[in-house]
Parts: sequence; C-alpha cells; structure tokens
Amino acid sequence: MQKHFSHFLFCIFLLATANAHAQSSGFIFGVEAGFGLHTVKFSDSYQDYFIQETGVSYVNSRRSGLQGGLRFGWQFDRNFAVIAAPSIMQKGTRYETAENGTFEFTDRNGVPFTAVGFVKWTEQYTAIQVPLLLTGRLPLLGERFGLTLAAGPSFNFLLSGKGEATLETQTKTTPLDSYKINFGSSRTDDYSGFDASVVFAPGMAFDLDEQGAFRLFAEARFDIGLRDMYTQERKDFLADGGIDILGTRKMRSTVLTIGVNFCPGCLWE
Repeated sequence: MQKHFSHFLFCIFLLATANAHAQSSGFIFGVEAGFGLHTVKFSDSYQDYFIQETGVSYVNSRRSGLQGGLRFGWQFDRNFAVIAAPSIMQKGTRYETAENGTFEFTDRNGVPFTAVGFVKWTEQYTAIQVPLLLTGRLPLLGERFGLTLAAGPSFNFLLSGKGEATLETQTKTTPLDSYKINFGSSRTDDYSGFDASVVFAPGMAFDLDEQGAFRLFAEARFDIGLRDMYTQERKDFLADGGIDILGTRKMRSTVLTIGVNFCPGCLWE
C-alpha cells in the first residue's frame, strides 16, 4: 500500500509541474459539498465466526450520506496545491443475513426470545473528516480546464451514532432493537473515536475567470480506512464477558464532491 501511494503522489507531482508557467502563489479558501456511499469492510475471519455462531452467512451493503465543509490551503502555481478540507460527514453501514436463520435476542424489558427470518443491522455515524490533499492539475483545451488528481491522509473523528436491528419474514418487517453508539477509547465505548484513512481523488477543475482566482472543481474521493473500528481495550472487555471479536472492521467510502476555491493572490499570466 505504501509503495503504491508513493507512486501515486509522484504522478501528481509530474502532472502539477509538467505545464507550470505561473510566477506567483497564494492562499486558498473555499467551500465544498458532496454525496457519499459508505460501508464497513469486515475481514474474512468475521464471516467465518458469524457462520460458526449463527449457522448463516451475511452480506454487506452501502449506506448513503451527505458531506459538507470548508477548504484551506496553498496554491503553489496554477496546477499544484496542498489543501486541507475539514468537513462534517454522514457515514454508516448495513449488513444482513444472507439466509433465513434462527436467532436469540433480548427485548427492551430484558426478556429473551427467539426470532426466525432475515435479520438486518443498520448503523449511521456522524464524523468530522479532515483530509490533507496534495493536488495536481493537467490542463486540457487551454489553461482554464483540466483533469485533477489528489491524494493524501485523512484524520477522522467519529462523534455520534445510532443503530437499528430488524427482522424480516415473508409477511412483515419487525423492529428488534434500536441503540445509541458510543465512540471513544475506553473499554465500554462501542467503537474507536478516531480513524485514519488514505484518500485518492480523481476529478476535474475549471477556472471561472481568466486569471484563475475562482476555480470550480468536482472529484470522486475514494477513502480507505486503515484502523480497526474496535479498540483492543474494547475487544479485551468483550472477551472477558464471553464475546470474542475476531478480525477487523474498517470503513470504506466513495464521496462525489463539488465546490469552489478562491485564491485572491492567484493572478496567473
């Protein structure tokens, strides 16, 4: 992964410098908004353990969510910049049993019961995401339009979340449980409050004026989580209670983002 990431950054640098001819630089600020599809990637050992415990397998699907934030950075020339883009993002995941199964649950009054059917779990998270992106632009059809590539790390802080479990049979869908998700580093928190990821973002940009002070952009950000959502403290705490957490679960996102940059000092020739 690190080797491919280094090659990607090198390609960006080549794109950024291949057509550079400007003589000035400047501070960037702007806004952006987007729509994302998110999921959680379970390791193979999760599937094996799930089948062992329930007798059925599960399938994963994506959850949609909105994103919006600000942009700050430095434009080194017309085709090369470093940008920080802090934003608020809705993330989540949905997974469900692939076959009909029999499951043991406990209702809100603490009474155990047996449920037969397909069980679905849906979780929604709210996060602050701060990608630091090295961005290069390849001009096409003149200087104002170009294709872009961006890459860099992202530091993500999960703030709040909620989940819901439902049972689906041939005749109806029945709510089983709804719950609050706590993020943090203690053993009683459901998931870690911090995640680091790598972002790759191809896109395009168009300068709204001849000098390039206002730039409209659109990009697809592929966000690959690097950290397990479970902390080791959480795993140890659950194991002490007889619940083994095997494998890892890491976030994955694809976000389509549009926005505008303003660089008051970027008056290119």
